[in-house]
Amino acid sequence: MSVTPETLKPTKLPDGYTLQEMTAADDERWNKAMGEGYGLPLDVAAIFGPKRTSELGEKNATRHYAIMHGDEIAATSLVYFRNGLAGIYGVATLEAHRKRGLGAHATAEPLRRAWVDGYQTGILQASEMGEPVYFRIGFATHGHMRLFARIPG
Repeated sequence: MSVTPETLKPTKLPDGYTLQEMTAADDERWNKAMGEGYGLPLDVAAIFGPKRTSELGEKNATRHYAIMHGDEIAATSLVYFRNGLAGIYGVATLEAHRKRGLGAHATAEPLRRAWVDGYQTGILQASEMGEPVYFRIGFATHGHMRLFARIPG
């Protein structure tokens, strides 16, 4: 799926929530929240975490975000920058915070920040749960594919 600045629709956070950019120092809690939101084991979630992606050696290739509710992470996302595209990954909302628009905002606001840096296209691969959210905020689909993954126990 893809979106451009012209097609991305407005999103907002409910009262009491804020969006925060995360760093490698936030790695453990970002990984835990993303894993819980997706239902992934912590070691799998950590593959996408701030510390791990910073170790890949691509300077400024990723930015990690969390929607905070007080000191608690309620939702996560990350943007991977490559070849002029801003790819959204790791959009996960913890169960207690779902149905409030957090996933939509955790997707859209990082892209708005990428537009400021000159990126003009956001892309993602949507899950069945996420696809309706992405359509509502302006993403268009370009086809479907099956995903096969072996997740270690």
